[in-house]
Amino acid sequence: MLSRPGGAAPFLIISVNCLEFLANLCNKNTVKKFIIKLLILTFSMVLVLHVITILVDRGLRKTGHPTWAVWNDILTRKSECDIYIQGSSKAWISVSPKIIESATDKKVYNFGVEGYPLDVQLGRYKLYRRYNKKPMTIIQILDGGSLEKRNDLFGKEQFLPYYDEECIIESINTIKGFNKIGYQLPFFKYMGEANSCMIGILEALNITHEKFDGYKGYLGQERTWNDDFGKFVKEHPNGVIFDISAKILHDFEKFILTCKEENIEIILIYAPEYYEVNNYFKNKPEVIEVYKSLSTKYQIEFYDFSDSYLSKDKKYLYNSQHLNKYGSELFTEEIAKILKNKTEFN
Repeated sequence: MLSRPGGAAPFLIISVNCLEFLANLCNKNTVKKFIIKLLILTFSMVLVLHVITILVDRGLRKTGHPTWAVWNDILTRKSECDIYIQGSSKAWISVSPKIIESATDKKVYNFGVEGYPLDVQLGRYKLYRRYNKKPMTIIQILDGGSLEKRNDLFGKEQFLPYYDEECIIESINTIKGFNKIGYQLPFFKYMGEANSCMIGILEALNITHEKFDGYKGYLGQERTWNDDFGKFVKEHPNGVIFDISAKILHDFEKFILTCKEENIEIILIYAPEYYEVNNYFKNKPEVIEVYKSLSTKYQIEFYDFSDSYLSKDKKYLYNSQHLNKYGSELFTEEIAKILKNKTEFN
């Protein structure tokens, strides 16, 4: 039987080479050297990642960049105050500490967390109490979504330098997008966060230092009415319904009880919102009733500004949910009037 010319020779050569490779691989010294090199390479990579993580964490924990400025003020006790303003962006851009300080002669700080309901707001308060003394008064700014569980980790980079703070992790670890691997292996938490890494490293090496342009957490918006509301109406022609999370409501009630035990006054305030949004906020009466019931049950004050003059004219707002700087200053003056009528602020 004839074979193909040269067909066996290449096969034999390859076979011999494979056998030689296997023989070398089985050599104990070769295997040992390979494992040692692999371990050294792995250790070097882990060490480099660990050093980078330490640098980024250190830099972000001292930056004045608006993403991390309030968190860092809490850790360094620069935020210690008599009047604690709590809420979402409805607080962050709508309540001016300077105006309240002028009216009450007390230290005031705005801890509003953009985009987040009460669960994360309460996590921030727990962090505050870990590093700072208790406030005299908490102004709780409320809105339709305060009791709704968020289903995505908006602005997740703001939490990354503080993965060692359990009170923060407890408030975000059930939200989709939380980096569980990054929590267990810290050097993975900054994957895909090139901008945060750059800011952190530059801050850590004292090459740059960013500053927060606002005042004690507050950042007024010099903006005029835009078309956000029109877009919202097109996207939700039948309106929206805000969920009321039983867990968030339960935790908020526990928070109120704890404050009362510590003799901390709480004032509930529903922030202004453009009046036409009422046609699309289908369960607003139900949400407002929950806040009123909390006020009655725990004997705390509740003020509803959603029907105030600030909600009736676009010149005070830049969209249906947020006041502009002019509107926020007028809103803050209304809050200051409430506080000035209290004995402790006279």
